[in-house]
Amino acid sequence: MGKSAARSVGKAILMRLFPYLRYAPALWLLAVIVALNSMAQNMGETPKVALQPLAQHVRQVQETLGFLGQPLLAADARRINAAMGLSDEAAAVTELERVLDQYALAIVTINAESRVKVETGPAKPELEQEGTRLFLVKVINGAGVTAKLQVQSENSGAVYTRSDFSADPAANLTPEDEKQRWADISLYDKNPMSERLLGLGLEYRILSIYSRDAGERSAKLSFNVGQGTQDIGFRNEATVLFKILPANKLRLGRFGRTQAADDCRIHDSRCPRPDLSESVEATCTRFLLSAAGLPAQR
Repeated sequence: MGKSAARSVGKAILMRLFPYLRYAPALWLLAVIVALNSMAQNMGETPKVALQPLAQHVRQVQETLGFLGQPLLAADARRINAAMGLSDEAAAVTELERVLDQYALAIVTINAESRVKVETGPAKPELEQEGTRLFLVKVINGAGVTAKLQVQSENSGAVYTRSDFSADPAANLTPEDEKQRWADISLYDKNPMSERLLGLGLEYRILSIYSRDAGERSAKLSFNVGQGTQDIGFRNEATVLFKILPANKLRLGRFGRTQAADDCRIHDSRCPRPDLSESVEATCTRFLLSAAGLPAQR
């Protein structure tokens, strides 16, 4: 191919590309805006929130945690009280967020398209065997969604199959399922908490986790606000490695006859007087029969 032919081909290619090249700066600018928006979401940027509704919500969270037996630390409760008295609303919101973030096991971000993204929070993933611990889930609600937030986990669920009264029931539960389902994971949405999201740009939900086992166990947590709201690329789930303290074994002893009867009388005035000639078991049996209105058996 000669030089003139090559120049002709080059001109033809440039003429074909010219309409696209005209919009190149705009396309680059759009790409930069999308990237910055994505980075802001990934960093968990909190939308602007008014202090009054957030403060009322924080009080509800406080009250619920106390009702469930796992209140906030006293120092953190004092920080919340101090924050609510600040004249600078933005500073107050920031301080409330800092306090509650310490208890957040997961951070759920709902973008403008109601897509849900999840990442792990700063709370230590520590549990106790055969016990329940409460965590918070931080919800950054960029869409103002008021649907019910749901949590799902393949490591949570029943380790038994309900009877269908069949003579030959199907084996739907495998030994592998029983091993994997070491936890009971749920969101507490009863009073005084609301069942659905409030629609605030920032709010917190209470996550309850019961552990059957001790040692190290991992759990996959996924969140959504309805079918089809999961973000693409499995970004609506996070895997958390828990360290679980073993349960303490208690050895129960027996009271002496007089002490047992005295303790019994404290709880029920109908408890029979102690008879030093009979055993503790006999004294308790007489009390139970008396309480049931049955004749004593000697």
